[in-house]
Amino acid sequence: MARTGIEAALNDLLFDRALTLQEGADRHVTPEYRRRAYGRFSRIQETTLMLQGSGSDRDLGSAR
Repeated sequence: MARTGIEAALNDLLFDRALTLQEGADRHVTPEYRRRAYGRFSRIQETTLMLQGSGSDRDLGSAR
């Protein structure tokens, strides 16, 4: 996958009405993506489970 920047990702997600959120995420985020917050890295899978998973998934590993 080619590298993408925040500007391209935001332009796609905010201004391309034909693009679904899933298509935008597939275009700009790889499965290896890790988010850094508060000096710690979180895996995107943990973030996805927090948003879409069951109640027990809301307090996972580094996503706490």
